[in-house]
Amino acid sequence: MKNVRVGNHPFMDQSLIAKINSANVALQQLQPINGPTALIVSYVQIKTFCLDLLQANPDNPSFIQAFDMLNEANWKIASPMLDFYESKRVKSYQEAFSQLKATTQAAVTVLTQ
Repeated sequence: MKNVRVGNHPFMDQSLIAKINSANVALQQLQPINGPTALIVSYVQIKTFCLDLLQANPDNPSFIQAFDMLNEANWKIASPMLDFYESKRVKSYQEAFSQLKATTQAAVTVLTQ
């Protein structure tokens, strides 16, 4: 894990990254059969923690990249996934569910490299 000083709190980044990792572990265990709610809640939580990191240190390229990945996933994957779920397009929903999990994992990996 990177030891990057964030704002006036040298361990704030490590704490937020630990929270991101914890939320990601829970997110990765979710299955599409249980519906999209828990996935979206975990995804939004991770995105919010990433935004906190970025706001505290706006020049950190890893924070920028991770947040951009999650932000793009919001309109490219998460929103359509909810539409697929509501319209009972099961295969499309399951694919989007898996894509959102993979994209979230990739963004978290960027933060912890």
